[in-house]
Amino acid sequence: MARQRITRKELLRQPDQFITRSARLIEWAEANASSIVYGVGAVILVGALVGGWFAWQANRHHRAEALLYEAINAGDNGDALQNTSQPNPMVEALQALVRDYDRTPAAAQAYWHLGRLYFDRADYVAAVEAYEQARQRLSSNNNQSALMRALLSLNMAYAEEAQSACARALENFQAVLQAPTAMWLRGEAYLGMGRCHEQSDALEMAVEVYNRALSDAEVNELTRQILEERLANIEYNF
Repeated sequence: MARQRITRKELLRQPDQFITRSARLIEWAEANASSIVYGVGAVILVGALVGGWFAWQANRHHRAEALLYEAINAGDNGDALQNTSQPNPMVEALQALVRDYDRTPAAAQAYWHLGRLYFDRADYVAAVEAYEQARQRLSSNNNQSALMRALLSLNMAYAEEAQSACARALENFQAVLQAPTAMWLRGEAYLGMGRCHEQSDALEMAVEVYNRALSDAEVNELTRQILEERLANIEYNF
């Protein structure tokens, strides 16, 4: 069947599709002007709210960081740390920070410092709780947080060892050994595990841990000397 040709005159008589569609769009816009205005206003309002929320969050984080700096520079009073009946400016400032600015990066740091201060007071239960709060608030998507997590595990293990809660301490010492970003802490973790086994009279397990530590290339020379002394002490008392 032969294809029917359209003459130039007929083509010119046909409506321009772009103009037609544009006209329809204009007609629709005129008919729905109020809806469009409200829609655009809603988009602007949502954008302003989202932008304001992010600005508020950033300001909150900056304020928390400033308070953390002030708290740390409040300084430690050694006598006050030993006497829990006396207030300590640093402890009070850190407690206020975690109360008012919880769930900020500075709060994790504040809990870590609180754990250290509680440990110095020999309040090991409070120290473990503070370290756990710090660990819960750490991000899990960068190496700095991974290192901080390893340090917290080591500090928690020390506090648990001080309470003779060796089962929990061993778990945290083991977590330090498994942290790829904290190889320089491995010696401390081995020593802690060995001490816990000695405390539990599991001397064979302590010897095994110490020997494993001595074969670990990441363990420094000073720690090796301590390990050898502990091994010699165990063998002497067998």
